[in-house]
Parts: sequence; structure tokens; C-alpha cells
Amino acid sequence: MTDTPTPTHAEPPFNAKTQVLQALDTLRSLFPLEQRMRNATPAQRHAYASILATWVEGETPSAGLGDTAGVQELAQLDALVVSAEGIGCYPFSARDSAIQVTFNGVSVHAMCAIDALAIARLVAAETRVTSVCEVCHTPLACEVAANGALPHDQDQAPRVIWQTKARGGDHCSQTLCRHIRFICSACNAPDTVRLYTLAQATVIGNAFFSFQRALLAGMRAEPPSA
Repeated sequence: MTDTPTPTHAEPPFNAKTQVLQALDTLRSLFPLEQRMRNATPAQRHAYASILATWVEGETPSAGLGDTAGVQELAQLDALVVSAEGIGCYPFSARDSAIQVTFNGVSVHAMCAIDALAIARLVAAETRVTSVCEVCHTPLACEVAANGALPHDQDQAPRVIWQTKARGGDHCSQTLCRHIRFICSACNAPDTVRLYTLAQATVIGNAFFSFQRALLAGMRAEPPSA
């Protein structure tokens, strides 16, 4: 019988923890999504949770919903990204981002590398993430367990690079997400970018999007309308 690697939440060294905490603080400062939703109206939060729940079920919300007032308000907050392809809801992208996440037999796109690693815990299902190296364009893949953990063997795992935030653009998907990508273990990252192990990036993503699980749980607990 072949032993199957058991997912683990192994504690990173102190310096790695510090790097993760600093990255999380920076991400929340540049893109305060959780705070925006805390400040949103109950109607906005409900609309947001409904769109997010559609993604969690493996479906892309229709672009036609972009005409509704609630969705327009959320798009102005950059909580949603409305496009012809559908309505994106971080960490999910309606547009092809070149980062694909497969779970429960369906495939979706993620806004960025960190977002892709956070989807497993959000959907409570094992995911397979596929992309290409930002430097050499070699195809890359990794798996994330349903609890958001990684297998033990990560020797050849891709890493995540976070390049300097670009100027311009209306959404985080344009100004930030496009610059958080995967890099293979064989390529060297430029000195000007932040570099994270797959484990570090997964912790960052799970922490950043943790508020979404509470929103979904609250929506599911609401009594049906009369």
C-alpha cells in the first residue's frame, strides 16, 4: 500500500512568519476588501455573499446581473469586477487570468496566485492549481487540500512572486493581481520582487479571505423569506 501524504499546517520559522504577517498587512492596506465589506450596508453584504456563493458552487455569475443596483454599488467598491465574461468576485475571476483552479469537476480562474491558493479552503474541496512560470513560461501545477493545507512534499513546488504595484487601472484586478504570479523552482526571481514559498502564499491567501467564510455561513443561516 502506498502512503498518501497527509496535509499539514506546519509552522514556518519565525522569519518566515514575519514575512507572511508583513505581506498580509501590506495586502490589506493596498486592498482593504474585508474592511469595505464590514462598512457595507446589510443589503450590499447580502448581494456580495450571493455572488460569492454562486462562485463557490462552481458557476460564473452572469454579466446580466451587472445592471442591478447592488452589484453596481459593489463594483464601485471594487468588491466585484463586472465584465462581459461575467461578474468576478475576488478570489474568482470571470476573465481568463492564466491561473486556473479545478475543484469538484469544474474549473475557474483566479485573480492572482495568492487568490488561487485560497480557493480550496473557501469551497471546502481539494483543488488543483495550474498556471505557467512568470519567467520561463513552463507549465506549473500544485494541489491544495480542502482545509487549505499543502502536502508535505514541496521540494519542486512553484513559488509566488509579488512585483511592484502598477499604476493606473480601475480595479485591484488590474493594478495588483496581475503582478502576483507563480514562478518555477528553477528560475531566479528579480531582486525587486517579493518572493514567497507556496506555503507562505497559502497562509496569506487563507487569512486574507477568511472573512468570506463567515459571510457565507451567515447567509446560509438566514431564515427563508416569507
